[in-house]
Amino acid sequence: MKNKPCKNVVVMGAGPAGLSAAYQLSKNDIKVKVFEAQNQVGGISKTIVKNGFRFDLGGHRWFTKIDELDKLVKKLLGRQLIEVYRTSRIFFDGRYFDYPIKISNVLKGLGFWKSTKVVLSYLLVRIKYRLNPKPLKTFEDWTIANFGYVLYSYFFKTYTEKLWGIPCRQIGAQWAAQRIKGLSLSSAIRNALIPAKSKPKTLIDKFLYPKFGIGRICERLAEEIKKHNNQIALMTTVKQVNHKNGKIISVIVEEKTGGAIKTREIAADQFISSIPLTQLIRILTSAAPQAIIDASKKLTYRALITVHIIIDRPQITSDTWVYIHDSAAGLGRLHEPKNWSKYMVANQNQSSLVCELWCQENDEVWRKNDSQLIKLVMKDLTEVMNFITIEDVVDAFVVRTSKAYPVYKIGYQKPLKIIQEYLSRFENLQLVGRYGTYKYNNMDHSILGGLWAAKNIILGKRIYDLEQINADLEYHEEKQN
Repeated sequence: MKNKPCKNVVVMGAGPAGLSAAYQLSKNDIKVKVFEAQNQVGGISKTIVKNGFRFDLGGHRWFTKIDELDKLVKKLLGRQLIEVYRTSRIFFDGRYFDYPIKISNVLKGLGFWKSTKVVLSYLLVRIKYRLNPKPLKTFEDWTIANFGYVLYSYFFKTYTEKLWGIPCRQIGAQWAAQRIKGLSLSSAIRNALIPAKSKPKTLIDKFLYPKFGIGRICERLAEEIKKHNNQIALMTTVKQVNHKNGKIISVIVEEKTGGAIKTREIAADQFISSIPLTQLIRILTSAAPQAIIDASKKLTYRALITVHIIIDRPQITSDTWVYIHDSAAGLGRLHEPKNWSKYMVANQNQSSLVCELWCQENDEVWRKNDSQLIKLVMKDLTEVMNFITIEDVVDAFVVRTSKAYPVYKIGYQKPLKIIQEYLSRFENLQLVGRYGTYKYNNMDHSILGGLWAAKNIILGKRIYDLEQINADLEYHEEKQN
């Protein structure tokens, strides 16, 4: 990026990353055009409203270790932010267990014989690793080493394979290091017997949440962008990215208004992309070399289907989330929006559920029609979990997200690096967000990426290294006081 003033920027995608970039640029009087294929901003962090009920896509909380981001969100939302105490459970083998895992609760719930197997399995694996240390390369390796094979098979294997659609031995160990509470079975037992004098500040206890849904963060960013007379074009898909001599020169967008489709070309000085990395590679013209196309085919995203249900009961449970590890259920996770904020429901005598199914785009589950998906979820809720009855249901609808989670299949780093090196030749292009960087970012990571990309443009040089965001292996939810 050359050190010269930037007059205008194109941002591809109106999720947290794209909008935070446009927000920062707008504050610095740089003209921005944001193009979003969906009919509302927010990406996977949006809130859908139906009949006065508000639904997030899977439940997203606000938490960050970065004070700058915390101040930004608090400034945007002010009194709309509320504090929510987290109480989550795991459904397994027809019973409910505390989450994060509490060893006393697990041993009591499993009974004497299964509990004995858990402890013996852990002791055996610790002896094995002490006698024959080996690198922990896979999710399976890491989890067995920290919890033993039996507890791994009870509480981690089924859920993880539901989420990713591949065996745990094909998932990298870094996923476990970042997403499972940073403890082993031995430390869980020790903490149960001798509580720590101090503990980290984590989302396990509480988190902040916009009382009208997580989508309010992106909606507020969009409002601020528009105040600076910058444009956010919804229902507008980037169909082509034109480049010449190591620079992106323009994009071709297709805008749907009513029944009409309008195509136009937009030129700019700088470009920020938060659209799926694999999609970006395919819409470059001139086309990327075949080796780059082949590399992109080795990167896959997991799809998300959410079934949203309005319930004619004041409350179903007091849980923030329920993680469904039981193999008898196709469901992976659910949450009750009213337990996050009473403002998420239209009627305090009623409640609602958001139920998550994970699949591959165009697989058997994805191809089911909405009524089939609702029937599948209702069977899990009524027959497997005894959670609700059919008579409780007032209404239900389905939302499909084709690319929700980048899959950390072992070996994905090599094709990703090939693509990153190819795209780095475009001096006026920056990649941000979960989709754009192919990283399983939390919302704060995505917002930080957008802010950093904007600051690089404002400064006229790449001061901020976007690849360093979410690059460590520490547990995401811990922040020491």
